[in-house]
Amino acid sequence: MILFRMSATRHLLVILSLVLLVQPSVRAQVPELVLLTEHNPPAAYLDQGTGRISGMAVDVVEELLSKTEIRYSMALLPWNRAYRRATAEPNVCVFPANVTPERLKVFKWISPILTGGWAIFQTPDSELVLNDLTDLKKHSVIGKLDSTATEILEDELGEPIARAVDDVAAAKLLFGGRVDFWLSGRTSVLDAVRLAGVPMPKVAFDWKPAELGVACHPDTAPALLEALQAANAARLRQITSAP
Repeated sequence: MILFRMSATRHLLVILSLVLLVQPSVRAQVPELVLLTEHNPPAAYLDQGTGRISGMAVDVVEELLSKTEIRYSMALLPWNRAYRRATAEPNVCVFPANVTPERLKVFKWISPILTGGWAIFQTPDSELVLNDLTDLKKHSVIGKLDSTATEILEDELGEPIARAVDDVAAAKLLFGGRVDFWLSGRTSVLDAVRLAGVPMPKVAFDWKPAELGVACHPDTAPALLEALQAANAARLRQITSAP
């Protein structure tokens, strides 16, 4: 017999994997995990070449799942629909979601899977300065329709801002001189400027740095949550210990 020394989290993963592999009847009792995400490149998108859901966040989640024997399905949905399902249905998770104090009370989490957050962007040659958020009231700013960031910014400013159908349209309006500033996510801005055919904007105000995670219904099966949380903890330790 060969003995291995392992951490508590690794021990948990091994036990779960062995139980699911050796006892099919037990595996059948563990529910399928439903993972929902939105079209939000480069974090998540449908790869037209392969027909698969791909992206930075998807890669991390699939890496975690590969460490377990969890049965799962993944689908792309509009954000509001995906979010509602995760709040209403056990064993349903939505990702990547910004971890906020309000959401910590609503979901069980596997996080962080990415770091990101929201920022206010401007064109590279803009000389406008934002010392704080109230300075935005002197200028025009655009956000995205059906975006939590847009809604929160409007609440904090106490006034509405312009809304574009998506980040690509917002980027074009910024570089077309129609608005002074653009509210977007630090990850989503990367793909938006590529698709819009415009340069990378510069950060005018780092509004809400954040960590992104997988947000699951609070009644999600504990075995699923514990396995994924353990796998993510192991991944983070490996990252921090890398030279």
